[in-house]
Parts: sequence; structure tokens; C-alpha cells
Amino acid sequence: MIPDFPEPPFQIVLEPSAIALLYKEKYRQLLGVFMPQPRSVSEAAKLLTRDLKRTFNDVQTLVKHGLLQEMPSAGRMRFYQAVAQNYFMPFAASSFTGYGELLQDQLQDLQKAMLHSLEQFLEQRHPSLWGTRFFLDPDGKTHFALTPKDNWQQQWLLSELLQADSPALMHFFGRLQLLPSQAKDLQLELAQLWQRYYFLSLEPDEQKTTFGLGLGLAPI
Repeated sequence: MIPDFPEPPFQIVLEPSAIALLYKEKYRQLLGVFMPQPRSVSEAAKLLTRDLKRTFNDVQTLVKHGLLQEMPSAGRMRFYQAVAQNYFMPFAASSFTGYGELLQDQLQDLQKAMLHSLEQFLEQRHPSLWGTRFFLDPDGKTHFALTPKDNWQQQWLLSELLQADSPALMHFFGRLQLLPSQAKDLQLELAQLWQRYYFLSLEPDEQKTTFGLGLGLAPI
């Protein structure tokens, strides 16, 4: 369920080095721990299951760039809190010219990790027997796909990969010929799919594992 977001005051971040930190997931995760309430470095390290010394150093980096502040405390324990609950980073103040350039930078590591998982999956299934295939189907349509050398028809249709004991792994990319109405229907389906699983992923559960997911649609 999509939460009803209030409109709190937001901080406009104009320092390029601070924006660069907020573009890095590890700093966003750390800063997010300090958004709801003040916490100590040890609390943050425990919540994120990170090394204490490295967490302390990252906290000091966030403080140095004005994203985190030390709070008054009567005891010896130091507490920190985010300076805002809402940060806006204009592209004009960053090293990126726009959303496309930012996505290329942000998705590079994610795409690499996802493709590595795909390669590991194929290696477990005799990589010498896999390749790419360009073929004509019975309806007269051509396809270009990743398949094994033999018994490839069902593999192409993902029947093995969708078995209950197979890994939760999938990777699609390509060009589609769609009517404008079909493209809008697909846009809605993708948006609803993303929203559903994005907000599910925010619910805490120690048994959860990190997965990469990429959805995109655009006329080209």
C-alpha cells in the first residue's frame, strides 16, 4: 500500500560533494537510519549490520557535509540525527546533466551484479551448451534469444527457470512493436508491479535477501 506522504519542509542540497554522497546507496541507508530519531553510531551499525569503525567514519563524513548533525547529550554517548527528513538535489548542482546520465551511473553496478548472477546460473547448466539463437517460429516471426544448444524450446519459454526449486532470476531486454494503447497498458502494469514490490521490500524481515530489479519503457 502506498503511504500518504505529508509535505514536510525539505532541504535543497547544493554542495556537489554532498549530492555525490546522497547518490551512493550506502550513505543513503546510513542517513535513513538517523531520519526518524537520534541514534548513536553503535545503534546505526547494529541496525545495518556494519562494522562499527567504518560506520563511525561514514557518520563523520555525513556530518562534515551538513547532512547529519550531532545532538546535545548529557552523557558520554554521542547521538546524531539527520538535518532533514526530505532532501532535494537539483541536477544543476550535481555532476550529472540529467536523469539519463544519473541512471547510467546508478545502474552500472546493479546491472553488473544482475548479469553476474545470470552467468552463475548458466555455468551451473553447462555453459558450453548455451549460446544465442536467431530463429523463425511457426507463425513466421523471428526471435533472438539466449538458449541451450539442444531441447531449447522449453528453455526459451522459461519453463525450467520458473520451477519452484530454481533461483528467482530473470533478465529481459529488447525492442517491442506496440500500439500506443498497448504501450500505455504496459506502462500501467509495470508501474503497479514496481510499486507493489517496492513497498513490500521496505517491510523489515531478517529472512529477506537483496534482489536487483530493473523496469523501463520508452519510445526509441
